[in-house]
Amino acid sequence: MDRAKLAAGEDVDTPEFTAALAEYGYGVTAFTGKDDEKAGTQMNGPFRARLEWRRFFCDEAVGDQGGGRDEIYWTAASNATGYQHTTRTGETGEVTEGKSYPISGDHSTGSLAFFDTRLDGCGSVLITLWEADQSTSEWYAALGRALNDAASSLALTGVYAGMVPGLELYGHMVDALGFISQLWEAMCNKDDLVLSRGIAFGPEDLAAMYYTTREFRWKFDASDDGMGNFTLYVGYTGDEPPVPSGMRINISSGLHGLSGTDLRFGIDAACNDPGSPELVWMFRGSQYVKYDAANHRIVSGPTSIGAGWPGLAGTNFASKVDAACSVPGSTSDIFLFSKADYMRYNTVSKQVVKSGLVVRGWPALVLTVFALGIEAACPVPGSATDVLLFRYDRYVRYNMRDNKLVEGPAMTSDGWPALANTPFIVPQAACSIPGSSTAIYIFRDSDYTRNTV
Repeated sequence: MDRAKLAAGEDVDTPEFTAALAEYGYGVTAFTGKDDEKAGTQMNGPFRARLEWRRFFCDEAVGDQGGGRDEIYWTAASNATGYQHTTRTGETGEVTEGKSYPISGDHSTGSLAFFDTRLDGCGSVLITLWEADQSTSEWYAALGRALNDAASSLALTGVYAGMVPGLELYGHMVDALGFISQLWEAMCNKDDLVLSRGIAFGPEDLAAMYYTTREFRWKFDASDDGMGNFTLYVGYTGDEPPVPSGMRINISSGLHGLSGTDLRFGIDAACNDPGSPELVWMFRGSQYVKYDAANHRIVSGPTSIGAGWPGLAGTNFASKVDAACSVPGSTSDIFLFSKADYMRYNTVSKQVVKSGLVVRGWPALVLTVFALGIEAACPVPGSATDVLLFRYDRYVRYNMRDNKLVEGPAMTSDGWPALANTPFIVPQAACSIPGSSTAIYIFRDSDYTRNTV
């Protein structure tokens, strides 16, 4: 499955895959992308990944024993580097067509998690749907042993630590599921096996999930064999995945507090509030919002720039801000850029501190393309003196204390190789990521990315 479709919130399963899954009884789902090889070398470290049972929807019931009770439960066998886990959920009885049912979690502990570990590379999970049929305690004990065997059969996942899943891993999972399916078939006298699915995933896949619905939905359609048709929903409740630099994230998904505003279509300028570690000013056209990036909500706005920033009323800044940047070391002032002009603005007094041509206030930019204007700007995380300035596909790092260039002018692709061959090579806006001492957001059209400085 193309990871871009996952990031767009599209269905994971195609009709062709669903039909093949029913025919074979098992299948493997994994995700690919055009930048997998590059992305696999740019992980930002391990993180806690956690997947939980949510609910399932019954499109068509099994109809146990010619119309009796459906008693649905799920099993999972999970594997990652240094991690192996199995679980069997409690049974859901009286399942009827057209209804949704919560999943109770593990039959003995009640835990909803079926994958929960510090992920460093990729992980895999085998999920099987069962319909209970007068099972004995001995049978369930045998199922527990078989689940451990299933988790062990996925152990090759650990070989791919630090990499995105590749074709070799997919092939291994297919072989493993072929073996497991034979094991399952031998156990079906007491319980009816519906379908088994293997899923392989890496940090990029969990990030795509995190920045959309934070929920997967997987089809288990065995209606052709009279074994029902179900849709399983699982949720991601782990840490924010440390996505590779340059990965595209839709504004409406990742910054979902903006989803009902015009800013979801693009941001002209973004600026960290110098008086708050969590707030960001965002501008589009003649409007702006103050955004709480920690809680993903708009604190104020959308409001016209002229009304909320009275010192800008009557200037070209009131109709459009090209770039904005908090002043290093200040708790109140920011820089604003519009065409070849700039302003230093006090957000507390709401007055202009200083204004003029960029070449007058930023003398080291004379004779550079930046003298004509700045298209994106942000402070360098962790620096008390430096800011980053972007124009077209070039950037500079500027020391405000000494009024000198620390880096550049240089091609953005040279200084920021993770952005090469992406739209973010020409940023429209940038700001430091609240709470991070190393990374910034870069915006382009209706998307943004994270990038480590």
